[in-house]
This record gives sequence, structure tokens and C-alpha cells, in this order.
Amino acid sequence: MRERHPTSEEASAAGPASFEELVEAASGPLYTHFARVTGDPESARDLLQDTLLRAWKGLASYDLSRPFRLWIFRIGQNSLRNYLRRRRLEVQWLQPLVDEPVSRDSGPGDAGGEALACALRRLPVAAFDEHVQALDEKEGRLGKLRPESAVYRMRSRDNLEFLTRLAGRPAPRDLQLGNSWVSPARLTLAGARGKVVALVFRAAKDQRSAAFLGPLAEALGRRDDARLVTVSFLESSTPAAAQADVLRTELEDLGFSGPAGFDPDVEGKSLFRAFHATVGSATFHIADRDGRLVWFQQDPRGIDVDFALALLDRVAGR
Repeated sequence: MRERHPTSEEASAAGPASFEELVEAASGPLYTHFARVTGDPESARDLLQDTLLRAWKGLASYDLSRPFRLWIFRIGQNSLRNYLRRRRLEVQWLQPLVDEPVSRDSGPGDAGGEALACALRRLPVAAFDEHVQALDEKEGRLGKLRPESAVYRMRSRDNLEFLTRLAGRPAPRDLQLGNSWVSPARLTLAGARGKVVALVFRAAKDQRSAAFLGPLAEALGRRDDARLVTVSFLESSTPAAAQADVLRTELEDLGFSGPAGFDPDVEGKSLFRAFHATVGSATFHIADRDGRLVWFQQDPRGIDVDFALALLDRVAGR
């Protein structure tokens, strides 16, 4: 007997509870597909949630002659295609940092740093600026961008700010956290000269960046040419000591034993802002052996660890 799929009228009349039953059979295969393609469980969960939301909003347009499973899988494929396009664009503009050949006549520190500086000078900043302007023009035509497009436009602007103001230059500030360090280990960029420094600005208990920070800490813990430091921000509504305890526990669970602390500027979060780090999300920087910033990435996740390690190898001249 042919399987009967609930109609859009039935689902709409029954409400959200029935919609959950409607998609229950498809959710498992959808999540498995997303996780296989992205390699990141957190991204797969986000994609599943986005797919279900789009399906619920578009339920009235469901063609009753088609199987419901095929219909929702097509929605999922569109969500996945948009995700992969955004991730590709986010890393594509700094690919020369990985591809730039290293001169074998230089020392390891000079080779990585100078090659990256050359790559940064050749980046198509003007073309990237035109891309941001195109998004602004699209908003002008439509009146309002879709939420995912608005986020992408915001990140594009931040990347452009990095390219024009920070890339290839010394860090705008050092990590003078004072009493806001929560770890015995501490680090300043000036004191870390000669080593590559990976900086992760993030919110405490942020699961997306935790999936990036933990494996990165494990990999860099076996190296003596690179250091990893993480800086979080304090919320004014919660005692600082309580937030410090939460952060220590989280980092211990992640296996992170390196330098960690909070931005001392509770209200202004000036350290975050100096590095163009996103408050409420996460931002990943790399500083080369001479203290120059050579990488900027927003919302790093577990799927980005291998690429981050390739960049760190590049910067270290490996």
C-alpha cells in the first residue's frame, strides 16, 4: 500500500505538535546528511533547525501530489547549499595565506611572516569592497535583507575592516588583562615574539566555538612554536567571580590549560572592539612571530580546526 503523507491543510489545522510528528521521520536522515557534508554536528543542528523552520513557514505551498519527505529534503538541500556558499566565501578571500610559496633561503620565522605580508598586499580589497556595496544596494532595493543575508553582510563589513585597518599590521593592543586573567598561565603578544599566537575571542559557554577551541588546544599543546590564548567578555549582570568559575570549569572540560581571561573593560569591551572581535559570538585571530595580525575569522567552529592548523603551520613557516 502506498504511504499516505499528511496534507498541508491537516498539518496547518493541527498546529505545531502535529507538524513535529510530520517531520519526525525526516529529521534523522536530514541531520545525518548535514553532518556528513559539513563534518560539524553543531552546523548540522543549525541546518536542521533552519530547514524545519522554512518548511513550517512554507507548508501552505506544499504540493499534495508529491511525497512530503522529498519536499522537505529539497528545502534542506537549499539550506545546505546556502551554508556551503557562505562558508566558501568566508575563507576564499584569504586563501593566498595558505598558498603563498615560502622562500627556502629565509629562516623559518622570516619565511612565514614575509610570505603572508606579501599575500595580504595582493588581496583584492577593492573587489571585496564592491561585494559589500552590492549587499547594501540589495537592501536598498528590497527594503530589508533576509536574516542570514544581514548576518553575512555584517561579517563582510567586519572582514573588510580587518583587511583595510589591521591585516599585516601589529596588533592594535596587547593582552594586558591584569586581574581579569582566570588561568595561572598568562600571555602578552610582546612577550610571545618569536612564536605564532592564536587568539580566540569568545563568549564563555559558547558551544560553537568550544568545538573549535578544544581540538585546537589539543593540537597546539604538542608544539613549542605556537601559543593559544582565549579572551572572553564579562556580563555586567553577573558577579565576575562567578563568571570566572564558569569559564575555568568549561576550559578544564575542554582540556584547555593555556592563558585565558576576560576583557577588563566590562561596559565598553574595548579589547574586543580593538580587534574587531564580535561580542556574543567568536572571532579567531592569528598573530605571526613579529606580532602582526595575519588572519581574521568570525564564528570558528569544529569544522574549521584543520584549516586553522594549516594556517598556523603556514605562519610558522613549517
